[in-house]
Order: sequence, then C-alpha cells, then structure tokens
Amino acid sequence: MNILIFFKKEYLSYFAKVVSSIQDEHQSRELMHIINRYDYLFQIHDSIKDIYNTKKMLSAHYLEPKSDILLIIREISSGILQMFDVIGKSMESQDEMDIHGFSEALQLDINQGNRTLLKLLADPLRKDVGALTNFITYSQRLKDKLVNYAKGLPVAR
Repeated sequence: MNILIFFKKEYLSYFAKVVSSIQDEHQSRELMHIINRYDYLFQIHDSIKDIYNTKKMLSAHYLEPKSDILLIIREISSGILQMFDVIGKSMESQDEMDIHGFSEALQLDINQGNRTLLKLLADPLRKDVGALTNFITYSQRLKDKLVNYAKGLPVAR
C-alpha cells in the first residue's frame, strides 16, 4: 500500500511541474486527458479496496452469505472481471472493444441484485443481506469507473 501512496505522490508532483511547461491548447487538453485517466486508476483501486473491505467485514462478523446472495455476488463479480479482461486485452492489442455491451449486461445484473437484496432486507434473520448492500453500491461505482477509464481506449461503436 505504501508503494501506491508513493506512486500517487510522485505523479501528482510530476503533473504539477508539467503544467508550467504547457504552451498551447492542444498540450493542455492532452495533459488533462492523461491526468483524468491517471485519476480513474486510483478511483478504480479505491472501489476494489471497498469491495475487499466488505469481504473482510463479513469474515470479521462471521456472516456467511446464503446461496441466493452468493449467486448475486458471482454474477456481478463475473461481469466486473469480464470488463477488466476486455479492457486489458484492448490495451495490449490496441484493438477496438465493445465495453458498452459488457457495461449494459453488468448493469442489468447489478439492478437485479439490488432488487433482490432490497426484498430480502426486510427479513431480520438475513444479516448477510444488510452486509452485502454495500457490495452492490461498490460494484456499481467500479463499473462506472471502468467505463470512464475505457473511454480513452479504442472503442467499437
């Protein structure tokens, strides 16, 4: 974790120094593009950390998700991993990607999972449901950050 903090500080310092050497509007736009993409990497990292902390909280309180909740987690997690895979392959090969198709499918899974959790939330015996409502929120945020990050890559229209 300390290396990430170091990395972030170094690049913020670099961006601050580069700003003074900008000479025209094109360079300014390019720098803002780079800064925004860089910032999305840290936002993606924060979302992943939030999801991981949810898992740690479940473990700390010995809350075991029941099978219906595990299915929701599996579907959403699978969709997020597919988005990472598509973005990674596009970055390696410089091929165009269809991130919007994956994004829409994942959004449907997130919406369905949210509706299911909200229905189960009324049951006082289902403590696993309350603990996992944050998982839905964090997954939504991570999906949105991945889509925004991918906007700077070749995208199939």
